[in-house]
Amino acid sequence: CKDLYYCIKESMERAAARGVGALPGVELGGEFPVQDMKTGEGGLLQVCMEGVGLLFATSKFFVRLDHIRKCFTQKGGIFILEEYNPKTRHIIQRKYKSAMADQICYAVLCVFSYVAAGSEQKKMEVAQEHAKLAAAAAAATAAYRKH
Repeated sequence: CKDLYYCIKESMERAAARGVGALPGVELGGEFPVQDMKTGEGGLLQVCMEGVGLLFATSKFFVRLDHIRKCFTQKGGIFILEEYNPKTRHIIQRKYKSAMADQICYAVLCVFSYVAAGSEQKKMEVAQEHAKLAAAAAAATAAYRKH
C-alpha cells in the first residue's frame, strides 16, 4: 500500500512538473452519489481541484480544499469528511453513506496529492530563481570590487 502511494505520488509530481493532469484529458475528482447520515437525504458529492461540493435537494455547500482536515472511510460504505471552520475554530465532521465511499476518499487523496506536488514544484522553482539571483548578485558584487 505504501509503495503504491509513493508510486502514485511520484507520478503526480512528474505530471505536475510537466504541467499536465494525471491522465491527459481526464479531470481529477468526480461526482459520487451519497446519503447524508444526519438527515438521510440523498445527493451528490463532487470532488474538484478546489475542494468538495455537496448538492442535495434542499441544500448545497462547498468545503474548500484548505479547510479539509481529514477524510476516511468506515465499514459499511461510510465516507467521513472533517472540515475546519476558521470562523468558529471548530472541526465539523460530516458522514455520508455511499457504495463508492472508497472511491470518494481516493479522489480526495488524488486531488490533495496533485495540489501538494504542484505547490512543491512552485517552491522549487522559486528557490532556483532565488539561487540564480543570489549568484548573479554575488558575481556583480565581485566584478564591482575588482574595479
